[in-house]
Amino acid sequence: MQFASWNQTGKEPSLRNLEGIPEFFIGKPFTQRQLGLILALLMLLTVIPRLLLARQISVICDDGYFYLSVVEMWKQGQTDAALNYLNLNIFPFILWGLESAGLAFPWHFKIWGILISGLTVLPLFGLVRRLFNDRWATIAVLLFAMHPELVKLSVEPIRESTYWFCFILASYLLLRCATSRDNIATPIAAGLATACAILTRTEGWTLIPLACFWLFSLAPATVSRLRQTQRIVIVLAMIPLCMFAMNLTLLAEYPHWQWGRFDRVPKIVAWMQSQVSPTNNPQAKTMAAATQSRPRLSHSTTETDNSSSNLKSIEKRADEKAIWFEFLNKFSESYEYFNLVLLIVGLTQCHRLLRSRTYAPLLMIAAAILLAVLVLLVQHRNINGRYFLSVFIITLPIQAAGAACLIQIIQSVALPKTISHHQKLVVTATFVLSVSLIFWFEALTSRHESRVAQANLGKYLRTTFGPFEKVETDRKSGRVGFHTVGKMPNILYNTIQKKYTHPDLLILVRPVRAAHRARAHRSGLREIPLHDLPQSEFTAFVHPSRIHQNSASKAQPHIDGENGNQPDPSITGRSEVLR
Repeated sequence: MQFASWNQTGKEPSLRNLEGIPEFFIGKPFTQRQLGLILALLMLLTVIPRLLLARQISVICDDGYFYLSVVEMWKQGQTDAALNYLNLNIFPFILWGLESAGLAFPWHFKIWGILISGLTVLPLFGLVRRLFNDRWATIAVLLFAMHPELVKLSVEPIRESTYWFCFILASYLLLRCATSRDNIATPIAAGLATACAILTRTEGWTLIPLACFWLFSLAPATVSRLRQTQRIVIVLAMIPLCMFAMNLTLLAEYPHWQWGRFDRVPKIVAWMQSQVSPTNNPQAKTMAAATQSRPRLSHSTTETDNSSSNLKSIEKRADEKAIWFEFLNKFSESYEYFNLVLLIVGLTQCHRLLRSRTYAPLLMIAAAILLAVLVLLVQHRNINGRYFLSVFIITLPIQAAGAACLIQIIQSVALPKTISHHQKLVVTATFVLSVSLIFWFEALTSRHESRVAQANLGKYLRTTFGPFEKVETDRKSGRVGFHTVGKMPNILYNTIQKKYTHPDLLILVRPVRAAHRARAHRSGLREIPLHDLPQSEFTAFVHPSRIHQNSASKAQPHIDGENGNQPDPSITGRSEVLR
């Protein structure tokens, strides 16, 4: 298959991407001085709201405690348990290294998220600049800096910010490797960044087809096919080399080789096969076999079956509508409605970007992520909205085009024609600043009452029934256990550890699983009466002597909210967007 190289057309990819687009969308390229000032300003706009939010939030999200529990597993040598969910992943080791920074919990994790988000500005600007132009790159980074969900996630000890940095850096280096004549250092760096993205989240595997397509189709005509192949080999070789190095160092004493997490791929493939050919679905085969083996029924029974099948068909359609509603609802909440408007406007003005050989592969990755999220929603009936944020980042150039169009409309329609260029810039800057302040206000005023209530429950258990040395929890009670004992408790996952321990306290979320209740009884623990707990969402098991000893002598302590205010008593049953 013969690919056309970009300079056979006489234009670089960024120039071909902008063909047919109005001139006001493009703007003039920045000088070196302007570029340095703009990048410094964009990094400040990214870091400052995250620092302010980090000072405000004192309790981390549920997934943060999960990652910290995985770190504890690695520390204690529980390799099987640590690999059970994340498999081969670099993020727990990043957290492990950050714990030695000497900062108070959880500031070392927050600073990492803030710094990595600030550094993301550089490859994101470079990627959009190479794909399009300086103006779109500036707007895209500004949208990244102000988005409230990205701001919230960046101060949590979770892997999203690290993955986005690795993904964007890998995309930038791959595009640079494909369209420039750099030396061997560029493909090596691109391969390392790709490996880091893969070893952070499963979506990183989508970078491999992107690398192959870009390196083959965008290579300059002066670069031989042999050199193109060499670059692809170097990029792809870095991935198994990094995994090989992790197996020889971090997993040196583990008997099995680990190559990443692939457990979700068969589920997605099976779902796609069931949609293309329903007969391949195991449930459909079972129902068909049962129907064939069923004896002939009377006329009245047949009518009953027909009405029953009609009812099932109606229920199925209602279930499909509910799934699509949940999908679109989570998508719009994660995107923000303002960004959706920018996306729609950008697509209407620059729809030819969908056919771009440089940008279309990234959009195909976004489509693949959306499909995977839909499959997870169908299978689990629940998804986290942050899955959509990778799609948000990929579509930032289109949103930037939409923002440029809105700015042009404001300047040409809302402002008088006699106004000077300087005054137009002031009005435009005021509009951008106003939108930024609204988004940052949304992020900075976010309240996590249920997190605070769970932390206070842990403090209550410690002062009323403690102190405790060994605390065990299920996955959803990790925050309570952490604030009970002052460190990560032993978290019981779906597969209870074979190594049996005798905890002093067992904290579980209701309803309690039978296996966990049996574990409590074997340890000689008794359930604390519900009226003795400030939250009905959880239950706890302690030794009976602690209940009798402390029920009369210790009173419930004063429980404060996150900023010293009394917490809302209705928060115990309230669901949270980011847990």
